[in-house]
Formats: sequence, C-alpha cells, structure tokens
Amino acid sequence: MPKPIRSEIVATQIAKDIAEILVLELKDPRLLFVSIQDIKLAPDYSTAKVYFSLLKGDEATITKVLNAASNIIRKHLFKRLTLHTIPRLYFEFDATLEKSRAMQALIDKAIKLT
Repeated sequence: MPKPIRSEIVATQIAKDIAEILVLELKDPRLLFVSIQDIKLAPDYSTAKVYFSLLKGDEATITKVLNAASNIIRKHLFKRLTLHTIPRLYFEFDATLEKSRAMQALIDKAIKLT
C-alpha cells in the first residue's frame, strides 16, 4: 500500500529539519558527518524511525548519541513544525551505503579475475 502524500511530505520535512537541527542546534562534532536517509512514520505520527548513514565515525556510538538526544531534537521539531503530534524519534543506522560498497567491491574483484 503506498504512503499517503501527506505522510511523505511530513516525513520529508522532518528529515530536513532533523538534519538542520543536528548541525545548527546540537553542535556536537560527532554528528557533523551524519546524513539522514529516510524516515518511516507511524500512521498516527506517534513514532518515527529515522534512518541515517555516516561519512565518518562509529555507528554504535552515533546511534546511542542520537537516541540520547532524541528528546532534545523533538523539542526543536516542536518549534519548527505545525503538527498536532510530533513523533517520538528512534534512530537506526542505515547500512545500505556500506552494503552497496561491499557489493561493488565484489563486482570489481570478479571483473579483475575474469
């Protein structure tokens, strides 16, 4: 079932705002290399899984830092968004980038062997 358009718009805005909050409001140097990849909103907007990737840093540490800061990020979202409910945020590392790099390395290796 496709997501309703409003949910897509809200998820996109939340992702944009979280990315700005991480850099401009939190000012934690560990979070400078975090990139928000996707947001999965619950149908009632009560929760949101925020998928992120890293250019640099340890994924376990950054996941802990982001989840510890989720209430602060949520408070900043309250100021920015005009929604009845601001979702509780749960951050998860998105390993898609690493998986694609590993797959590309395997393809490159197979090409060199032939």
